[in-house]
Amino acid sequence: MTIFNKRLKVDFLIKNRVFCRPVNQKIPNRPTLSCLIKPNNCIIRPAANLLTVLEFDIMKNNLFNLITIKKREKNQPLPLWRRITLYFIFAAMAFFVFVMASSYMAGKRLEWEIIRIQKAGEPLTFTNLRPRPVPPATEDAADYYVDAMWEIQPGELSEMAKVNAFYRISLAAQPLNPFPGDLRKTVTQNLSKTQALLAKLDKGAGLELTGFDIGILHGRKVCKNRLDSIQAAFFLLSLRTLDAISTSNSEKAVQSIESTLKLMRLFDSQPTMLVLVSKLTCVRLACSDVLLLLMRCRLSDQQLARIQTILDKLLPDSTLEKTLLAERAYQLEIARYLFSRGFASKYLLAEEPNLPERLQSSRFMWYRMRLRSGSVKYLKDMAWYIEASGRPWPVPLDKITDANSSSSGKSSRLAAALVPLSRLTAETLAAAKCTTTAIAIERYRLQKGNLPDLLDDISPQYIEAVPLDPFTGKPLLYIRDGDLYTVYSAGFNRIDDSGSITPKKQNAVILDSGIRVKKTASK
Repeated sequence: MTIFNKRLKVDFLIKNRVFCRPVNQKIPNRPTLSCLIKPNNCIIRPAANLLTVLEFDIMKNNLFNLITIKKREKNQPLPLWRRITLYFIFAAMAFFVFVMASSYMAGKRLEWEIIRIQKAGEPLTFTNLRPRPVPPATEDAADYYVDAMWEIQPGELSEMAKVNAFYRISLAAQPLNPFPGDLRKTVTQNLSKTQALLAKLDKGAGLELTGFDIGILHGRKVCKNRLDSIQAAFFLLSLRTLDAISTSNSEKAVQSIESTLKLMRLFDSQPTMLVLVSKLTCVRLACSDVLLLLMRCRLSDQQLARIQTILDKLLPDSTLEKTLLAERAYQLEIARYLFSRGFASKYLLAEEPNLPERLQSSRFMWYRMRLRSGSVKYLKDMAWYIEASGRPWPVPLDKITDANSSSSGKSSRLAAALVPLSRLTAETLAAAKCTTTAIAIERYRLQKGNLPDLLDDISPQYIEAVPLDPFTGKPLLYIRDGDLYTVYSAGFNRIDDSGSITPKKQNAVILDSGIRVKKTASK
């Protein structure tokens, strides 16, 4: 009965086209098409066929379980550590692509800014800023100036500045305080030792200057050493001027002042911000020498006109604009390696000077992208400052001061550096203009015998036009009190405080900026 029932079960499976294996076929590890046999190919035996059906059932169940497990594994989420790892990989790839694209676009924007500057006709190099004139056929003043600088030791600057300041204070205190005799003797001896150096400076003052290099493209250290040498030479010439004034030798003093003023042509070769600060310091001291000359010496109209001609061209109103153009050219040379070599050779200097401050090309793309983006912002901000500095005063002063505020959107280290520079430039411009006006007034008094009632009286015969106050944009102010007169600017508060150019109390605020002249020269 049992065998019969098993036989019926096998027959039932065969009739329903259940796939079985032949008796002699081995069971593989997994079901394949070679294991599937049609019913008519099966050899059915009562005892063996039952085993075959049972083996097929086991194989079918294993296959079903395997498929079920795979479906469950497919629907089940990945482990947390795998997901975090994948997120980091995708984020790193996206960041790398972003940095590459940003660096490329920043480089393109930087090149577009350079092309825009060139199309606007603005200089990109020092050569374009101040084209080098044709060398003279005979001699160049630069040769004499360079020889004189080699004889000056960099450490002599501080000592000369101290002696010059003490001599100036002692001379200004006369006749209330007697002049120290030992000081004059010491200065005279030192001047006699430097006669050869002073002769070279005087010779250079009488020639055209074409080939002097202040050294900014060789690094700030080289430029600073040359600036110190120029300032030391300036203090030496100024000391000679003060010595001539103290002895009332007017012609010697005028010649010395002419050499002093022409020496400051050296600052104009590459007038960056660092160079301008040194020039402004020297100009203010030169104006002080001229003031002492006007008060202590009797000068002819020809002598006054010589000084006025040089001083009038010494510091034009466009000084700040030229300085910013030169500073941008210098910064472009620092960032030269941020451009491609072909682009830099086309738009920047053809030769590559050994500039220590130059930014080196970095392999880190993120750092290069930041440098390029910062350079683009610098060029855009500098273009705005250059446009502002090219306007009549006091617009540059107002705009640069406002740009340093946080609400303007241009607050940066550049704005923070330009605010004191613009103020110092305005102060020095006012001092130079007041000194030039005082020379014109002295020429008027020399010919008319008295002081003018208004500044309009000296124009246009003794001066082309009354200079404008850089703080207000209006003509300079003038007060007459007998033989004493004051030419002054309204100063930072832009209010006429009646010529308050000296503090009445200690540590008091100086409200106005200008000069006060009182003749003390003997007839």
